[in-house]
Amino acid sequence: MRIAWALINIPTPDVLHARLGARSRAVVSASTVMTTLTGFLKFARWLETRNVTRLTDVDQEILSQYATHLSEKGSTGVHEERQLFALTCVWAYAPHLLPEGTVAPSPPLTGRAA
Repeated sequence: MRIAWALINIPTPDVLHARLGARSRAVVSASTVMTTLTGFLKFARWLETRNVTRLTDVDQEILSQYATHLSEKGSTGVHEERQLFALTCVWAYAPHLLPEGTVAPSPPLTGRAA
């Protein structure tokens, strides 16, 4: 997942500093990485049940439906907030992710030990 790499290796985007204020850090914590990835995967699974397979197809209406879905599940307010903040994190790191259709350069894998 490219977002995992970005969360670990790229400093916290300014837009998150602005939203979090004094609670923000130069880099996100391991807990934030885990919460963001877990929240994003849950969102991706929910999207899949609605046949939405591209993030470019996600609009404000879909995000509102997801927020409603979380509240209807009976989740605590804190849980809902964390799930939605995970999406905010993904959005904030989006400029650092590769555009659709490109492949990240990586070393060739031969299956042999070095």
